[in-house]
Amino acid sequence: MSPAYYQSYFSNPIISEVKDESLDEFVSQRSKILKSKLDVLIQEILIRLGIKSNNLQKLETDLSKVHSEMSGLSSRAYFHGDTTGKEEFQQLRQTELELEKEKREQDVSCWNDVVKVMHEVLNTWEAHQQSAARARLLNHQGIDSLLEELEAASND
Repeated sequence: MSPAYYQSYFSNPIISEVKDESLDEFVSQRSKILKSKLDVLIQEILIRLGIKSNNLQKLETDLSKVHSEMSGLSSRAYFHGDTTGKEEFQQLRQTELELEKEKREQDVSCWNDVVKVMHEVLNTWEAHQQSAARARLLNHQGIDSLLEELEAASND
């Protein structure tokens, strides 16, 4: 097709207006979808951090109970030579170690979950920024102003 055809096609006010409206609508919808996705991802991170906090709080409560029981047994087991108390104390000590291990596992698990979601946040943020740049370009601001804006942003 000749350049004259394209020039006359895009200069037709009816076609150009429909094109502008549909492009604007598309970019606007895409931007809204990406913004919603970002909001959901941030909520996922906050929920996961809340779950971690609740789990750690429960583990701390359990550890506190174990420490309380251990302190009651320690003098009886070690100073009075009570063998049953010593075995109970060792079981409580093992429980304490397992609870401490579970606390560490909660931290690692949370970190792994958050990193996965943050990766998705960064990808979505990049897509959102690209969509915004396309919108500015399509809104007749032109490539020069877009490049100036990107250059200014990279200098910050």
